[in-house]
Amino acid sequence: MAAAQVTVAGTALRAFTDASGRFALNDVAGATAVLQVRMIGFRARTDTVNVGDTNLRIALDQKALELEQVVVTGTAAATAQREIGNPVSRINAADVTRASPINSVQDLLNGRAPGVLIQPATGAVGSGSRIRIRGASSLSLSNQPLVYVDGVRADADFATGPQNQSFGSSSISRFNDFNPDDIEAVEIVKGPAATTLFGTEASNGVVQIITKRGAPGPARWNFTLRQGVNFLGNPEGRFETNYDTVRVSPTQLDTASINMNVLQAQPGIGKIFRTGRVSDYQVSVSGGSSAVRYYVAGGTELQGGAEPSNDFRHTSGAQT
Repeated sequence: MAAAQVTVAGTALRAFTDASGRFALNDVAGATAVLQVRMIGFRARTDTVNVGDTNLRIALDQKALELEQVVVTGTAAATAQREIGNPVSRINAADVTRASPINSVQDLLNGRAPGVLIQPATGAVGSGSRIRIRGASSLSLSNQPLVYVDGVRADADFATGPQNQSFGSSSISRFNDFNPDDIEAVEIVKGPAATTLFGTEASNGVVQIITKRGAPGPARWNFTLRQGVNFLGNPEGRFETNYDTVRVSPTQLDTASINMNVLQAQPGIGKIFRTGRVSDYQVSVSGGSSAVRYYVAGGTELQGGAEPSNDFRHTSGAQT
């Protein structure tokens, strides 16, 4: 059978059978090895074989209805999907970032998993967003889902960053410190069913982030350069004239108005909005052997918002 996956248990060695059902695995240590064979539509098979055997035959039994994914990591540990009693939504981040520019983790989640809503805190670059899985479930308690990164819990609050506004507001989220280019996949466990896996705090759902890992082979370099702009289209047409009353004397009121076109023409004011530049530079290298694998990445993102005083610089690094 063609396209069956053959792996050596406990290692990263794997191969796929060709059209004749043949396969080869190199650099297998020891005198014996445990092979795991999987193929959609057939029962998984585990067999202990002698290393170097060139006359090996492994038979697979048909299983008509087994069409689910082999393994998911939306739980605290890798678990076969058929053993989970609740749905798990999966976002393949590697494919998404290759197809379109993604500036943050919240952009990666937005609109790509059913029942997951991203509510931006402000329109400024660098600001965090509220994450809601199947809506708000409490009027007084936090409605934020739990976030785990490779099994380690992380803070997902949209206002955990430093104060970035003059009146003491914190709209920057530490959740967006993770670089989408360093993420392999995101899996989301929804609703109260997540409490059986992660405890009562997970009643609002769980977002599990799986970062990239190296694969056996020579060093593979990846360079990414993105350029763009942030701007507010047609600001004059979006803001209507505002009217208010102004007291010119104890007994007399006058009407004042603010018009975008008139305001921008005042001396010393000039353009209220601008075209902000966006630059993103990323580099990564991965590789290794059957015993040791590595993935190292780093990059810098520069964003200018549509408002002149809104600038954002984000530098990140990852090593696994």
